[in-house]
Amino acid sequence: MAYTRPMRRFFSIVKGLVVGGVAVMSPRAFAGEQRALVVVYDGWGTPSGFTVSGRVLEDQGVRSPAAGASEADNIVDNLKALESDELRDVELALTVGGATYTATSDADGMFTVMVRGLPTAQALPTGALPVQVRVLKPAGLKAAHGAGHVHIHDGPLVGVVSDVDDTVVKTYVTDKSKLVGAVLLKNSRQLETVVGAAAAYRRAKEQGARAFFYLSGSPQNLYPRIRDYLTTQGFPLGPVLLKNLGEDKLFKQEGYKLARLEALLDSLPTMRVILVGDSGEHDPEIYRELKKRRADRVLGIVIRKTPGSDGTPARFVGMRVIDDVYPDDGVLAGFVP
Repeated sequence: MAYTRPMRRFFSIVKGLVVGGVAVMSPRAFAGEQRALVVVYDGWGTPSGFTVSGRVLEDQGVRSPAAGASEADNIVDNLKALESDELRDVELALTVGGATYTATSDADGMFTVMVRGLPTAQALPTGALPVQVRVLKPAGLKAAHGAGHVHIHDGPLVGVVSDVDDTVVKTYVTDKSKLVGAVLLKNSRQLETVVGAAAAYRRAKEQGARAFFYLSGSPQNLYPRIRDYLTTQGFPLGPVLLKNLGEDKLFKQEGYKLARLEALLDSLPTMRVILVGDSGEHDPEIYRELKKRRADRVLGIVIRKTPGSDGTPARFVGMRVIDDVYPDDGVLAGFVP
């Protein structure tokens, strides 16, 4: 029997779901050794102090993303990423700026190193400093070193704080069937880009924006996927802030984002920001509230109008609105003083 293309795709998806389900429910064994994956989340700070965090997870053997990967393979890898097994009480050593600090993972596999009050002789230079994290204990736990960056800023600066879903990548949050397809059937090299976004962010950097933050309501399990997408597409490097579902509610966005935005502004008191989001959920309302509270810190708001979202003009008063694609690469740069 000759199967049509839709039928072949259906059977491929079913195969991926079955294999993926077996993979995430089955105990992993690695020749008698337990292997860990150390994920480092880029941090930020000033010359006198910084914060860097990350997670220690059981290494489930997720493949590196490839543009030619099949939907079935993507389902398996994406389910593995979403169903993470956290490792607690893992002692770690984190090296940055020539100094080494220690941390221990908690019940969610999370670890955090927070440094404050560095003396002048140990002050960190500005820029993106490499971070290396290695496992100290338990001795039998095998793991490659985790790597990331800490972004050090000093003096007055302009930052871009951007949403991710439907702002820099099309995930169709308001269309749940398309959303599931984007999350499960594709990997980071196959995601649909927002035309002109990366060029606009790079132009803003060239114009003088020195800090970039990507704030999303997605779970932190998707960090490697989002980081790889941003890097591959050429967006400026910067911390990616995601939800810890052990503490943050998955479907509560407004309170979560507003709290993270205010904490970010408090951590860098000399930074003024350009806020970038989309009309699909609550970005216009969240950004308006932040500007109301911190009018002197918000240089401008840019909203991408997504198909099928609430386009009521009152939502966008005082904001720069773009229709689906960036009309030119100066959209963000125009707000940089």
